[in-house]
Amino acid sequence: MNAVAKRLPFYGWVIVFLAAVNSAFQTGGAHFASSVFAGPMHDDLGWTKATVFGALTLRVLAGGVLGPFLGPLVDHRWVPRVMLPLGAVVSGLSFILVTWVETPFHYYMAFGVLGSLGAVLSVGVLDAIVIKWFVRRRAQALMWANIGSPLGILIFPPIIILLIATVGWRMAWFWTGLGVIAVIAPLMLLVRTSPESVGLMPDNGASPAGEREAAREVAPEEPSLTRREALSTSSFWMLSTVGLVAMLGLSGFQVQWLPFMEDRGVGGETGASVLMVYGVCAVANRFIWGTASSRFPLRYVFTCQAGLTGLSVVLVILVGEPWMLFVWGATQGLTQPGFFQLHALTVANHFGRDHIGGIRGMMRPFMTTSSAASPLLLATLRDNQGSYTGAFSLVAGCWLLVSALVFFTKPPRHKVTSTVEQP
Repeated sequence: MNAVAKRLPFYGWVIVFLAAVNSAFQTGGAHFASSVFAGPMHDDLGWTKATVFGALTLRVLAGGVLGPFLGPLVDHRWVPRVMLPLGAVVSGLSFILVTWVETPFHYYMAFGVLGSLGAVLSVGVLDAIVIKWFVRRRAQALMWANIGSPLGILIFPPIIILLIATVGWRMAWFWTGLGVIAVIAPLMLLVRTSPESVGLMPDNGASPAGEREAAREVAPEEPSLTRREALSTSSFWMLSTVGLVAMLGLSGFQVQWLPFMEDRGVGGETGASVLMVYGVCAVANRFIWGTASSRFPLRYVFTCQAGLTGLSVVLVILVGEPWMLFVWGATQGLTQPGFFQLHALTVANHFGRDHIGGIRGMMRPFMTTSSAASPLLLATLRDNQGSYTGAFSLVAGCWLLVSALVFFTKPPRHKVTSTVEQP
């Protein structure tokens, strides 16, 4: 690896590319799949939208419970290299098995329970690894790593819609899962968990002797807190609350977009076009907030992003004409997706990179519990009220609250430089 590293560009950018591709498949293939499949499954099986989205709730919730236990393994030198390919295979199988479901129980076991295991082994792991590979250029690295998510939203819904129209919703599940296994599993074999593990330094460099110890001595470093130290700070609990509230207004909100447009009499093709506008703007979003976070105080940039997201949700509540959906899709794309990038960057800057897997693992239950509850909560509000006005008003309120919480979140006053803990 060291000899190859001397001839090729910095391997950290390979890690960034892998993170982007994985994010595209996990977001476009898993999260938005429930939204696209909700209508056909309702028509064929008679299931309510709450039933379809309930499996997504279970998928996310079960994965979050395991976060504190598996999070520290991300900081291990070789364990993530096993977790990531395995997670891709399990995620793909959770899609393929839906092909044969006949009851909600079978659907929940396949997409919900099995899918949760695949998600916890892959989702968020590569973000933590990207953080380990970069210090000075962390904002730019996360910007490119997170570009995969909007690209997945841009690419996969139209593909799944075409598959459903061509081979039916059951075989569409099958081919989506097979695609996840065929593409993601081999790529994840290329992951290396830290620059030190291959004799390199963060950002761009190689140690003179090519040894991990030498690399650690000369690497550009930052103060890092252990998981125990992070838990004793108010910053950790504020950022955990930020994640909880934001995911309540994000996860369930996104998967309701196509059903919301169907309620407004907008067809599937038009809805897919709105999502395409969102996806294009979400790609630009990464560059806008990534550039802003590298030039201005991160806390103020994050506050602005959350506040503008809340205002853009208000816009969709006021939608009257179908053409306004395209305006809303653009504003949503330019605001909302920046949360993941800015939240990850804030956590890394506050606590350092050495134990970032363990620290993010402790935050995961807050975010995943909220993310799991959100689709079911918003779908239930819609079913009970007959419209999405109340559900989307709750979403807007969540984002405005996030903006206020971020503004009052400050870095820990004292940091302790720590060595890497290997489980």
